[in-house]
Order: sequence, then C-alpha cells, then structure tokens
Amino acid sequence: MSTQKPKVAVYCRVATADQLSIEQQRQSMRQFAKEKGFESPVEYLDNEQQGTAFEQLTADILNGKIQTVLDKDSLEPIDSREWLEGVKGLDVSVISKSEGYETD
Repeated sequence: MSTQKPKVAVYCRVATADQLSIEQQRQSMRQFAKEKGFESPVEYLDNEQQGTAFEQLTADILNGKIQTVLDKDSLEPIDSREWLEGVKGLDVSVISKSEGYETD
C-alpha cells in the first residue's frame, strides 16, 4: 500500500510587459515552494493572462491530481473569488506569495 504525497502546483504567468519573465517567476516560486516545505511542484506556465496552463491546472484540480496551488499574486488578473468558489470543497488549498494568504 503506497501513500501518495499531496501534489503541489506552481502557477506562473506573464500578463503585462512590466512583470517578471516566466523564468524569473519560476525560480522565485520554486524557492517559495521550498520555503513552504514543498518539493518538486508541478509547474503550470502561461505567457498570457489566462491561458492553457491555467485551464490544465483547473482540470487537474477537478480530477484530484493537485491538492495545493502556490501562486505569486492570488491568481490575478482572473476573478480569483469566482475561481476559488469553483474549486471550494475539492480539498485544494491556495497559497499566495505576494498576498500572504492561504485557503483551506
């Protein structure tokens, strides 16, 4: 009988020219994951506001593949409240680096 560790995801996106590059965000979020005690997070990377990586992340959450999402700034610019309501009750938590909050 194997015990699986909860899968952790890192979500990064570049929506505007003044944001850090995907690689800079990736490195920053890897460090954040390590600080939070998570190793080897699954990475979802978008070069636009709400792209295919975000859609895949949502699908993976709905399919029970991801239990924790680490995000640099509370899933902006999407309507994070609406998205969080959609995944509420699915045993997933969201931890925002810049906003300093965690959901249960």
